[in-house]
Formats: sequence, structure tokens, C-alpha cells
Amino acid sequence: DDEKIVRETIREILELFNFEVEEVENGEEAINKIKEKYYDLVILDLTIPGGKGGKEIINDILKLYPDLKVIAISGYSIETVLPEYKKFG
Repeated sequence: DDEKIVRETIREILELFNFEVEEVENGEEAINKIKEKYYDLVILDLTIPGGKGGKEIINDILKLYPDLKVIAISGYSIETVLPEYKKFG
């Protein structure tokens, strides 16, 4: 997520359940981290102002790890990807 408070909140919640969490601000950073090591789950913000969001990087991620579990989140209520998520991977 591009918003630090959102990343921190999600991290704190997941850590309460003993998950190991790494945060990044944008899609480019996410792709670089995913290339470095495998993750069990990735949570992507669909839209990153001025950068690549989940919508733009999902296909690159799935090319690397086709079975990776990905959760898409969005702060936009009129988001076309979420209702048709299968079209986007």
C-alpha cells in the first residue's frame, strides 16, 4: 500500500497472529522482493498513485509463482477489478 498507516496497521494485525510480514510502498518494490524470495501470501493494493499497483503487477507475479496466493485490496469503492478478479489473475 502507498499509505504508511495502512501498511503498519495490516502488519500489526498479521503479526498478532504470528505472521512474518515485509512491507513495500509500490509494485516495483514488491516485484523485487518476490524475486528475492518466495512468500506464502502477498497482499496488494490495486492502485498506487504515480506507480505500479497490484493491477499492473499481478501477471508478473503469477509468471514467477503461478500458485502464489494473492489478496487484492482497494480504497476505491468503484473498482472494476474486484468484482471481476478472475479476469485479472
